[in-house]
This record gives sequence, C-alpha cells and structure tokens, in this order.
Amino acid sequence: MRRLLGVALLIAAPAAGQGVLPVDCADPDGIAEATDCAARQLQVSEDQLDLALGLALTRAEVLDQDWAAEGGAPGEVSVHDALDASQTDWIAYRDAACAAESLQFFERAEIDLALALCLARLTVRRGDDLAAFAEGP
Repeated sequence: MRRLLGVALLIAAPAAGQGVLPVDCADPDGIAEATDCAARQLQVSEDQLDLALGLALTRAEVLDQDWAAEGGAPGEVSVHDALDASQTDWIAYRDAACAAESLQFFERAEIDLALALCLARLTVRRGDDLAAFAEGP
C-alpha cells in the first residue's frame, strides 16, 4: 500500500501544483483520500484527452482533404476514421490493461486505487500522443 500511496502522490502532484486538485491531494491521508485524488486526476486527464482528441480529429479532417486533393489516401482509409477507430480500440486496451494491473493487489481499496492510478497514467499518455498528432510533424 505504501508504494501505491507514493505513486498517487506522483500523479496528484503535477495537478495540485496547477491548482486543479485540493491541497490535501499533495499529501493524502490514507488510501481512501489517495483514491479520491487519483479519481479526480483521472477526470482532469479525461477532460484533457477529450480536448486533444477534438484537435486531433480536426487535423485528421484537414489531412483527409489534403489526401482527397492528391487522389485519396493509401488503402482509401480516411485519417479521421482511422483515428476514431484507434481511440475506440485504445479505450478497450486501457481499461483491460488497468484492470489486469490492479489485480496485483488483494484488498478492494488497493485495487480501486491501483485502477484509478493506471487509468489516469495511461489517459495522460494518450492525451499527449493525440496532442502531438494534432500539432503535426
């Protein structure tokens, strides 16, 4: 459990410094508070992911227009549809990977904390990837 609390602090600390989470998330008092902080960080991460996805899909539409001007994308797959499908697949991957990761623990509270931490961590990574796609090469 101590390791999970340490990881919770690492995930909550950047958001706490940005004023997104309450101050107690920088030093949660027990696993219940750490889980609450991780759940809040997950919500922030999902909101940021939604913004990044919107920007990435907008860029995908522009790329589709560029491909159309060139005679079509290889394989006739639209960038927008490919990106949209990848997001659906990624959500299934994230949820399954985090469910498996959380089952390293035997206490319900530890499972819940590990799950929230994993979901937040992978969601931040996906958001970063989508933001990079939206920015382009």
